[in-house]
Amino acid sequence: MIITEIELEKEKKEKEKIKKDNDLLRIELEKEKKEKEKIKKDNDLLRIELEKEKKEKEKIKKDNDLLRIELEKEKKEKEKIKKDNDLLRIELEKEKKEKEKIKKDNDLLRIELEKEKKEKEKIKKDNDLLRIELEKEKKEKEKIKKDNDLLRIELEEERRIKVEQENKKLEKKKYLLKKINNKRDNNETLLTSECKLGNIEELKKLIYCRMNINKKNKMEI
Repeated sequence: MIITEIELEKEKKEKEKIKKDNDLLRIELEKEKKEKEKIKKDNDLLRIELEKEKKEKEKIKKDNDLLRIELEKEKKEKEKIKKDNDLLRIELEKEKKEKEKIKKDNDLLRIELEKEKKEKEKIKKDNDLLRIELEKEKKEKEKIKKDNDLLRIELEEERRIKVEQENKKLEKKKYLLKKINNKRDNNETLLTSECKLGNIEELKKLIYCRMNINKKNKMEI
């Protein structure tokens, strides 16, 4: 009976130590869960597992009356707790790795987002430059159009002036031709009269005068 009590006490101490270790692990796991909660909200499985551990712990406290039976049970539970601790350590390590992976993914996403922002800003600047260039082209096109309109007006004016000048020259030429024809008709009449009268000297004078008139008219034309 003494050996059994000592063994039981020893088992209790070991169990208590394991329980304390387990409590510390739970605290650390809870801390990791809280940190992970900010990043990831999918921890339902771990919460169920912790609830299960609490129920088993409560059951252990209530079954302490049956010592001998409890001793064997304690041994089994001790083994189970060790396994659970191993599982908890594995789960904790897994949580840490997942947290680190999520952190790295977030860093990559931040880098990608920054890259996208820079590319967007570059595209915006390029678009602004294109708008400025387009506006410049529009203004230059408008200026060219106005210049062309002015040149067209100027050309029309020059054509009008040229036509007027040509018309004036033509009128002057018609006038001179008419004048020449009148003089020629008068000379022809005089020549005819003098020929009929037989005045040779007068005929010579008229012919000489006619030659001078023709020469002068040609110069005027």
